[in-house]
Amino acid sequence: MSFRNIILKAWFSQRERAIDRFRRRPVETQARMFRQLLRRGRFTEFGDRYDLRHIRSVERFQSQVETFDYETFKPYIERMMEGVRSVTAPGRVSLFARSSGTTSDRSKYIPVTMESLWWNHTLGMRDVATVFSANNPKTRVFEGKTLTLGGSCSREGRNLVGDLSALLIHETTFWSGWFRAPRTETAIIPDFDEKCAAICRQCVGEPITAFAGVPSWNLALMRRVLEYTGRKNLLEVWPGLEMFAHGGVEFAPYRTSFEELIPSEKMKYMETYNASEGFFAIQDDPSRDDMLLMLDYGVYYEFLPVSDLGDPSKAVPLEGVKQGVNYAMIISTSNGLWRYQIGDTVEFTSLAPYKIKITGRTKHFINA
Repeated sequence: MSFRNIILKAWFSQRERAIDRFRRRPVETQARMFRQLLRRGRFTEFGDRYDLRHIRSVERFQSQVETFDYETFKPYIERMMEGVRSVTAPGRVSLFARSSGTTSDRSKYIPVTMESLWWNHTLGMRDVATVFSANNPKTRVFEGKTLTLGGSCSREGRNLVGDLSALLIHETTFWSGWFRAPRTETAIIPDFDEKCAAICRQCVGEPITAFAGVPSWNLALMRRVLEYTGRKNLLEVWPGLEMFAHGGVEFAPYRTSFEELIPSEKMKYMETYNASEGFFAIQDDPSRDDMLLMLDYGVYYEFLPVSDLGDPSKAVPLEGVKQGVNYAMIISTSNGLWRYQIGDTVEFTSLAPYKIKITGRTKHFINA
């Protein structure tokens, strides 16, 4: 067994136990996240304003701290982007994920602390590998590399601003050349056509065994690879392909096209819920189309029935949810978001363990 596989086996074993713990003790796990977040937030401007240091219960937290959307939370984010320290998270925040806005802004900027980068987003990506390994014990996917199609990022003063995928690639460069392709400087090229051309030149000879990213962009890249190589399908380029971890948009409309490009019964598809605001869920059972809510990623969850969108007092913690109800998700996280409505709606398909489906956006339920 290679040194890399020894490390991976040890990691998978550790995380499988941790995932099993929060499956069995979800309420206790969320209570621990709640306490950790209060400790992080108590010595910030936000903590002083809402007196977080004296909050001991969820009930007091909900009564003392209002809920926010991007527009109402934006003044805090602007202060962080100006370089002010300890606004809503300890220390200075210098990473900001830019996502397309559904507000009056063309884009919105989500703070990404180093703690959330490592113990939320990056941990989520590693857990994708953990769950895949558990479901496919004979897989050889880890003998090769994952082709990750990222966005772009750039310096704006002392801040690094861009797509979340680009921020993650930029800040985890040590993975390049060992687990991931292409090289960092290629992965974050802003122009998509230029990026695809560079990936074709660099990666056709690499042992690619998996893809990760948004289905639409990956589909476009895969077709460019076939044009570049003159091959009929991707198995002729990368015969070891086994997995595509996808998210961002519904996969069903793209499945047939992927199966045509990768005609293999070994190919597995895994949905993930990784937004700019946080990594939230992973499809842990390939026979189901729902996802396991990840409870130990530094996120405290609340859920507001969409029938009560105008009344945040109806928000409930995890133990208060019911199956078959559409909920708006409210999160408090290690990236400095507090009682923040991310705009997504979910439905619980299972309560033991807690599993969800993404059902839409809150704007679809608001009567303008």
